Amino acid sequence: LANNKTEIRVSLSALDTKSQLEKRLKFLIEYKNMGGISVPYLMSSKYKNNILKSNQEYIINYIMENNFIAGEHPLRIEKDNPLFSELDNDGFYHPLYKNQYWFGRILNNIENFVLPPPTHLREDYSLKFNNLTDYQNKFNKIFTKNNLPTYYELKENKYTKEMFDHAAYNTKKYK
Repeated sequence: LANNKTEIRVSLSALDTKSQLEKRLKFLIEYKNMGGISVPYLMSSKYKNNILKSNQEYIINYIMENNFIAGEHPLRIEKDNPLFSELDNDGFYHPLYKNQYWFGRILNNIENFVLPPPTHLREDYSLKFNNLTDYQNKFNKIFTKNNLPTYYELKENKYTKEMFDHAAYNTKKYK
C-alpha cells in the first residue's frame, strides 16, 4: 500500500485510551516513513473537562510536530450521552439533527488541518503528498466541494445549506 501511495486515514480522539492512541500514532508514523500517505483524522470537540482538553491538545501538537496533513471532523453528541456534561457550554445544536450538540470545525486556523471529512471531498480528489511542507510548497489547494462549518461560522450564522448537502445525507439507490 505504501509503495502505491495509498492514503490511509486514522481516526483519533481525545476519548481514545493511551494504548489506543499510541498504537494509532505509531501506525501513522511508520506508514508515513514507508512512503505511504498517512492522514490523522481528528474527531474534535470543545471540552470543559481538562483531561479531554489536554488529550486533544496532545494530538494536535503531535500532528503539527510530525508535519502531517490532517483532517478534522467535529463530534456531534446527543444530550442524553454521558459525555454531554464534559463539553463546553458554547456549542450549537446541529441544523439537521436537532438533538445533537457540536461546535463545528474548531481547528480551521491550524494549517495542518486542511482536509475535509471524506463526505466533502470532490470526485477528483487525490492527495499526492505525505507531509504538510510538500503540500504547501508544491500544491497549495484544498480538495473540497464545501466543508463543514467552523465554530465561528456557526456562531455568526454564516453557514450555508450546501455545507450540509453531502453524501452522508444524500444517499441514492443505484438501479
